[in-house]
Amino acid sequence: MSYLLKTRREREPPLQEHAASEEQAAKINKVRELLGELPTEMPGFLSDATIRRFLHARNWSTIQATKTLKEAVKWRRQYKPEKIRWEDIAERENEVKRAYITDYLDNNGRTVLVSRPSVKSVTSVKEQIKQLVYNLENLTMGSENAPENAVWVIDFRGWTLSSTPLAMTRQSLDIIQNYYPGLVAVAILCNPPKIFESFWKIMSYFIEPEMKEKVRFVYSNNSESLRIMTDMFDPDKLESEFGGRNTWGLDIVEYSERMRRRDQIKASHKNWRWKILGYMYGKDGRSNAVTHHEQGAELLGLPLVPPYSQASSVQQVLQGANYASAAAGILDDSGGNFIKEPVDLYLRVAMQAGRIPFNQQIQNFESTVAQIAGAAGASAAAERLARSIVFVEMGSNDYLNNYLAPNYDTRRRYGPRQFADLLARQFASQLTRLYRAGARKFVVSGVGSMGCIPTVLAQSVAGRCSPEVDGLVLPFNANVRVMLDGLNANLPGARFTYLDNFRIFKAILANPAAFGFSVVDRGCCGIGRNGGQITCLPFMPPCADRERYVFWDAYHPTAAVNVIIAREAFRGGADVMVPINVGQLARL
Repeated sequence: MSYLLKTRREREPPLQEHAASEEQAAKINKVRELLGELPTEMPGFLSDATIRRFLHARNWSTIQATKTLKEAVKWRRQYKPEKIRWEDIAERENEVKRAYITDYLDNNGRTVLVSRPSVKSVTSVKEQIKQLVYNLENLTMGSENAPENAVWVIDFRGWTLSSTPLAMTRQSLDIIQNYYPGLVAVAILCNPPKIFESFWKIMSYFIEPEMKEKVRFVYSNNSESLRIMTDMFDPDKLESEFGGRNTWGLDIVEYSERMRRRDQIKASHKNWRWKILGYMYGKDGRSNAVTHHEQGAELLGLPLVPPYSQASSVQQVLQGANYASAAAGILDDSGGNFIKEPVDLYLRVAMQAGRIPFNQQIQNFESTVAQIAGAAGASAAAERLARSIVFVEMGSNDYLNNYLAPNYDTRRRYGPRQFADLLARQFASQLTRLYRAGARKFVVSGVGSMGCIPTVLAQSVAGRCSPEVDGLVLPFNANVRVMLDGLNANLPGARFTYLDNFRIFKAILANPAAFGFSVVDRGCCGIGRNGGQITCLPFMPPCADRERYVFWDAYHPTAAVNVIIAREAFRGGADVMVPINVGQLARL
C-alpha cells in the first residue's frame, strides 16, 4: 500500500508507554465488574481506553471512577452527544469562530481546541452547550480516549463579564469535569483582562483541584509566560495572536469539510457496514474503522485523502491520494489466488475487478505527478512532492497470497532466503522509481508478525501460532532495512525511514492485557475455527466489543491496534522507527 500525504507534525515516547501496568489493567477490570451489565447501545464509549481515562481523572479510585462513569452513561443516554453532527451546530459562522479544533497538534501530539469567548454569540445557551459537547466528542476521538491528550487555548482579547454568563460557564465546567474528565492536559488562558480576576475567583469554587492545576495564564507582554506557547507549539502553525507566525485565520469552508469527514469517521466507529468501495469492507479497508495510515494522517493534522480512482481534480490530489489496493503485492501476480480460487464470491469479484499490483500503483502515482506539474508547473510540483510523505506498506500479500498459497509454485522455485532477496530487489527498484517521480520522504513499513493471525491459527492442528510463518518474513524485513540504508546513502535528498511493524505486533501479542486486549486468537468477524477459515462477509455480525480484539478478520488488525501502530510510527523511538519517526520526518 502507498499513501501520499502533505506533511505536518510530531511526538515521541517509546512503545512501552502504550502498555498500562498490570495494576492499571486490574483496576480497569474491577471497574467493569462494578459497572455490572454494560449498555449495549454504547460499547465504544465503555471501552478500556475510556475507563482508563476516567480512572486517571479520579486518581485511580475504582469507586470514584465507576460512580462518574455511571453518571456519564446516564447523561449520554439522555443527551446523545454522539448523534450531534456538524450540520447541527454550523448554522452561524460566528459560533464556529467562538470555538474550533485546529488543524495542527501541539509539540506533544495533542489535539488543540481554541475558544474565543469574546466573539459575540447569537444563539441560546442550549445551542452553545451543544457546540461545546460536539467539540469535546471530537477531542475524545482525536485522542482515542487517552487521558490528558487535548490542549485548550482560550483567547480572552476583548472579553467582558457579559461575554460568558456565569450560568453558561458553570454548566460548561460541569460537563467537562463530570462527563469528559481527564481529557484536557493543559488549559491556557491567553491575555485575560484585569476584570477577569474577580470572575476567576468566583469560578474557582466550581473548578476541581485536578483541573485547576492544569490552568496556565499567558500574557503577550510577558516574555516568561509566552515561553509556554513557544515550548508547546510550532510557531509556524500557531496563530499570531498567541505568539505564533500563522496569520491565515480560520478558513470556514475548509474547516466545515474537515468536520464533516470527522463525522463520517465517528459514524463508522459505531456502525459497521459492508460496502464494495475500493473493494474493501468496513469504512475504508480491512478494519472496523481506521487503518494505521489514516490514523497517521489524523496525527499529522491532515484530512483523509481520497482513493486515486476518485481523485479526479488537481485540487483533490494536492492534499494527497490513496493508491492502495486489496491483495496487491510487490510481485505482479501476488493476490491472484483470489481470482483463481472460488474462495468466496464477494472477495473474488472484488479482487478480479480491482487488484492493483504495486507496479501499477506507482504508475498511477506518476500520472498524479504529471497532473500536478501540468497545472502548477514542474518546479512547483517538485517542491510540493519534496514536502510530502509517501507511506508504503507492501510484502504481506507476497507471502500470504503467493509464497504460502497452495495454488502457487513459488515455494518450490525459491527457498525462504531466495524469495526474500527477490522481493527486496524488486522493492528497491520500485521505491527508486517513486524517488525518480519526485517523492523524497518515505515511511516504509516492514511486514508484521503473521504467525498468529486467525487464518494461520485456523490451519494449524492445535490452533497454535506458527513460528515458521514468522521465520519466513523476518529475512525480508532485514533485507528492507539494509536496502533503505542504501537508498538513503545513494539517492540525494531522499529520507527513507523504517517502521518495525513486526516488533510492535509482537509486543502486543506478548502482553495483550497491558494494551487493553483480551481476545488474541480469533477474528472479530469471520467464520470457522478462530474466526479465520472464511474472512468477514456482508451477512456476518461482528463481535460486540471490538476494542478488546487484536484481530478484526482472518488477516487484519482492529482499529484499536491500528491506533497503536500509528502512534508508534508518529512518535516512537529507535526501537520501532529507524532512523527517525514520522513526526520528525514531517518537520524536515
